[in-house]
Amino acid sequence: MLRIEPVRPGDRDRAVSVLLGRAAPPRQVHALLDALCGPRGAEYMFWCARGLRGIRAAAMGHLGPGRIATVFHSRPRRDRDVRVLSELLSRMTEAIFEADCVYVQSLVPPSQRLAAEVCAGAGYAYLAQLIYLRLPVRPAPTVPADALDWKTVDGTGDELLKRVIADTYVDSMDCPGLVGLRSMDDVLAGHRASGVYTPAGWLLPHKGGECVGCILVNDAGERSAGTDVVYLGVRPPWRRQGLARAMLARAVAYAASRRKSSIALAVDAANTPAVNLYRSAGFTETDRRDVWAKCRLRDGQPGRDLRGGEGGSWTNCA
Repeated sequence: MLRIEPVRPGDRDRAVSVLLGRAAPPRQVHALLDALCGPRGAEYMFWCARGLRGIRAAAMGHLGPGRIATVFHSRPRRDRDVRVLSELLSRMTEAIFEADCVYVQSLVPPSQRLAAEVCAGAGYAYLAQLIYLRLPVRPAPTVPADALDWKTVDGTGDELLKRVIADTYVDSMDCPGLVGLRSMDDVLAGHRASGVYTPAGWLLPHKGGECVGCILVNDAGERSAGTDVVYLGVRPPWRRQGLARAMLARAVAYAASRRKSSIALAVDAANTPAVNLYRSAGFTETDRRDVWAKCRLRDGQPGRDLRGGEGGSWTNCA
């Protein structure tokens, strides 16, 4: 007989071991325990499936800004593990929704068939496959010449950025099923929390007095030598004019000017034009993940079918 419940404080060590697997490096184990017990421990939900012989499975959810959560769970080894993990993930996800999140995602390596079955059994829907790409940055800062007037979010304010991002969602090839799920305030909160927010890297290019789109670049971490493109989008009237390429070049130059060693992003594999753009700019693939997701609407009604994301050239589900 199994009990699905939050992990008790005295069982954290054992639950972390089950979650990460016996072969997990000690550094990874200690980092996770520190996160759970540290000042930001309230951002995590940690649940387990407990049998007569102790903890059989564990799952964790990180509740991020923007009302999004990312979950992961212990790896199923056999088909019979799927049912237990699906029930565990389903119950924990409901608790996450009760904490006012509206979107929960799990990023699953494409090779992990059983993990995908766990997500499906918990009521998650397959959303997209993300391709992670990276470009080494030359140390010499080179600002490309273009006909755009570059402004930062500091100079334009959030209200313009919200309108621009909403426009870039129109006819997006990146997961249209999520458009409108979150408020634009939530969207910006999620983007700002992706890595380390750098206002000077949030760029809104203008042409003829009109803002044509946006590219948002954050540092990958406090001590990281890399940067991330958090979001890139072009408003419909200015598409297919090479502006996305110009924005990407400007982002690379910005990273170089700050002596960053690389710039990275992720893109929906179904967004062929964006994938081709990044590859032609020299980005190379480093990883892939299948996104499984579950949502509820802001009014508390059951979530809709998810076969899409909050568009543009999507770089992070969160």
